[in-house]
Amino acid sequence: MGETAERKLTPANENPWYVLMTLYGEQEGEEIDWELHAKNRQAWNAWAGKDVPHTKLKEIAQKLKVGARELSGGQQLAKTTENLFSDAWKRIGGGVTPVSMPRSYSPIDLRGVLFHHKLVLDGFFIPSSLSVVDARFCSELRAYRTCFQHDFFLTSADIQDRFFVESAEIFGGFYAAHASFNEFSLFRSTIRGPTFMPEARSFRHARFSETKFQQTADFSKAELLSDVSFSECFFGGLAHFRATKFQARASFWGATFVNRSYFSEALFGHTRDEGTCLSDFTDCQFDQPSTFRDAKFRDAYPILEGAMLHPTTVFTAEEAHWPKGTNQEAKQVRDSCASLRHVLTQQGLPEDAHFFFRREMAAAGQIGNLWQRLPYHLFRIFSEYGHSIARPTWWLIGCWALGVAAFWGYFASTGQGGLGKAMGVSFSNLFPLFGFGRLYLQDVLRGLPTVLKAWSGLQTVFSLPMLFFLGLGLRQRFRLR
Repeated sequence: MGETAERKLTPANENPWYVLMTLYGEQEGEEIDWELHAKNRQAWNAWAGKDVPHTKLKEIAQKLKVGARELSGGQQLAKTTENLFSDAWKRIGGGVTPVSMPRSYSPIDLRGVLFHHKLVLDGFFIPSSLSVVDARFCSELRAYRTCFQHDFFLTSADIQDRFFVESAEIFGGFYAAHASFNEFSLFRSTIRGPTFMPEARSFRHARFSETKFQQTADFSKAELLSDVSFSECFFGGLAHFRATKFQARASFWGATFVNRSYFSEALFGHTRDEGTCLSDFTDCQFDQPSTFRDAKFRDAYPILEGAMLHPTTVFTAEEAHWPKGTNQEAKQVRDSCASLRHVLTQQGLPEDAHFFFRREMAAAGQIGNLWQRLPYHLFRIFSEYGHSIARPTWWLIGCWALGVAAFWGYFASTGQGGLGKAMGVSFSNLFPLFGFGRLYLQDVLRGLPTVLKAWSGLQTVFSLPMLFFLGLGLRQRFRLR
């Protein structure tokens, strides 16, 4: 299958655009030959800049960090480049039909090309759209301080080695749908047009840190199988991460979302047990609503420390979407759940807010010494953190039944009454506010032995928090305020 696909690709040295990029030779060594690269860059830029107005050349040269003369070498240097191209085409592309030198305003067509050697575009001025659609890179693709005047198409490209686009500026869009990044990739640049990377795959670390996405950024259904970082990124347009799979650490630390962001149905975490996978939104700023509807956090809760979530941010409060157990620090879990609870409380969603409140309390119950943790555990045991109606009810019934058994045994042994009397005494102990004991059972209670008097007191004391927890459960169930 792979051999068939490779035979369909065109060798790079049979493509006139690649020949023009490597007039003085290809990068054949393990390390980049920077002297050779400088010659290739100067020849390319002389050709690329000859049709650019002189008023723009200085600005472009500043972006590339090259001398303005490199882009404005005039017709003589351009003619030299044309002669070099003719000689290089005869030498590198031997046996291939001769072609005329490409025009600087024509789209740069590297579609379906097989690159065996490094493609180094550092400091290159790319005057028209660049397309490497369906290409395969067996070695590194690098573009440092490169200026792309138009669109950059990387759709369905197979990049088997490292990928670097750093301090570059793309004035058009960046399109890498279905692209495959098999090794470490670094993208730290400015994209003035839209970014489309739906269903792209990254098998190694991917870093988009400090990238400025000026327009829509679409990573829908992308598969990020290793660590990925969008730290301090700027999303100026819509940000789409719908059904994106973050299967390792995902960092959005300090990112700014100026427009709406969509993480619907995204997956954060491993599909199998391979350790904790954190999603970090520390100090993120969401200026517009964002949605995490049906997003799943398998291994850990999102870190939201210092994050400015929009009040209408959507989260799905269902068991299947959150960790059943996690190795995450309890303090992180507590703080994250508190932030989620706060957002949902603002939206008037008490049931969803209490979903995260329960997890917040469970995490708080893991912090501190035994005596600091004990109240949280008791809160859970007796009332499921104020959510359950059944738990305090059953505890009250249990306490009442024990009292019935104790009083019945005493009354039966002394011939003072039977089961009905025992049930009444136990009930009056649990609900002293009704006044049954004072009105009807005062003499009976006075005549009880010391042990049963003590038990009566314990029943009364125990019933107060149980009735309070029962009230919490009823309030939560019926949305009372």
